[in-house]
Amino acid sequence: MNAIFNAIFALEAALKLVAWTPHVYFQDGWNIFDFTIVIISFVSYPIDSLGNVSALRLFRLARLFRMFAKIPALRALFETLILSSSSLINVGSLIFVIFYIYAILGVFLFGRVAWSDGGLSQHANFSTFPAAII
Repeated sequence: MNAIFNAIFALEAALKLVAWTPHVYFQDGWNIFDFTIVIISFVSYPIDSLGNVSALRLFRLARLFRMFAKIPALRALFETLILSSSSLINVGSLIFVIFYIYAILGVFLFGRVAWSDGGLSQHANFSTFPAAII
């Protein structure tokens, strides 16, 4: 099944290269991405026969990103996700700071509480900072 999809994608890339000149074809970033994925897919066949090389199989999964170029609504959603990633990093940093503060408070207030069967244990306690932040 994978070979069929690789052949279809390679045929598409070849037809685009013939229809447009290589100079025009390689000016579009999505075409460069498509061509790279096709080349990696064909290069990964002999390498897969040598052993379990799952990292190259991950590049085959990148073919799904080709759909972003073909479906405008999906492309708009992806671009929105990329543009909002800086805000997501800020929110994640704020959440980390809050966890950090509460972990320090937990160690300070509950660090010397004895472990019991019903509550604190070896894996869930506030005796050290790493255990408290988890």
